[in-house]
Amino acid sequence: MKTKTIAIIVEILAFLSIAALAAYLFKDKLKNLFHPAPAPAPDQPVVPAKDTTTKAVIHDMPRPRITPTVDFWSLDKSIELRKGSNGNEVVQLQTMINQALTLKKMPLIPNDGGFGSKTEAALKYLTGKTRITLAQASTLFVAAMTK
Repeated sequence: MKTKTIAIIVEILAFLSIAALAAYLFKDKLKNLFHPAPAPAPDQPVVPAKDTTTKAVIHDMPRPRITPTVDFWSLDKSIELRKGSNGNEVVQLQTMINQALTLKKMPLIPNDGGFGSKTEAALKYLTGKTRITLAQASTLFVAAMTK
């Protein structure tokens, strides 16, 4: 019985010394686990960090912040928007288009609430369509941004 107890104690001590050695070797990584980097200020773009453990770079390009210009939930999402349309629905569509263009590192379109030739060209480039509802645009752009 005593030898079994001693064997268990030796195993526990071996495990603890391995754990202490691992903690010492990886202390910098463990410090970041318990003291994460501060969050960026709300007005600054979010820039993903570089992964130094695998030497792989996550994206250096900041993700576009969603800054709604109008209350999205009060908009009519079933109106078909096309060249000549205007209003808050077009402003929201242009905001979504600009977010997608930012991810593709393309020039942005004016966010003026008028569906003109630049909005039509950008929409056709991104979706292949010249007419779209906000419901369709939301689905398409969210799917494209999460790929």
